[in-house]
Amino acid sequence: MKEGKGRARLTRRTLLDELTAGLVALIEEGGYQIGDRLPSMSALAAHFGVATPTLREAARRLEAAGTITFRHGSGIFVTGDSRRLVIANPARTELGDQTTLDVLDTRLLIEPELARRAAERATHEQLAAIGGLLDEARQAIEAADEQSLTPLNMRFHVAIARAAGNQVLTEALQSVVELYEPQQSVIGQIYADPWRDHNEHRDIYDALVRKDATAAHDLMRRHLEGVLAVVSATLRREKERD
Repeated sequence: MKEGKGRARLTRRTLLDELTAGLVALIEEGGYQIGDRLPSMSALAAHFGVATPTLREAARRLEAAGTITFRHGSGIFVTGDSRRLVIANPARTELGDQTTLDVLDTRLLIEPELARRAAERATHEQLAAIGGLLDEARQAIEAADEQSLTPLNMRFHVAIARAAGNQVLTEALQSVVELYEPQQSVIGQIYADPWRDHNEHRDIYDALVRKDATAAHDLMRRHLEGVLAVVSATLRREKERD
């Protein structure tokens, strides 16, 4: 049996797989966050003991997955969760009011059950992270920092989804949030009651801490239903005026 040629192909494929996994491990274990710059390509190649072109081929896999990006003259930067399974496609046509309502309706279908699961499964570290996001959001409200507030609030919702322990649903929600970021900004502008929003988030968080799954589910549902009602009524009035 001729094994040489087949073994060479397997070795090449395995090497790229191992390098890709090694890069993911380096990002995760090295504490790199979105926006952080990674070591240079030559430094990474030396770290893994491979030629730079081979390392670059593995890195291109992560670029295709949206985990890293190459910026000419600047270096390699982390742009997404290295464990992501679902990637938002930014190629889309102009979106209108119905899309904004559909975004909220989609979240209403997903997030209450994720909150229930998070109350059952969240670790102390995950709860601490969620609480930290609440504190940052409060500071943004007090500073009237509207630009920071909406992303912080969305990170709060995604963090709860992550604590539920279902990566596919977490990635789905995160993709909705990222792909429809303009709609999320519109929703925040229309709702325009940051303290009410924050207090409802605090109530949801308290239910998670108590591990009260039913309360977490119901509070999340009422929260999103309330936002949907306000946004729907506002968009309807604007349409009638037009």
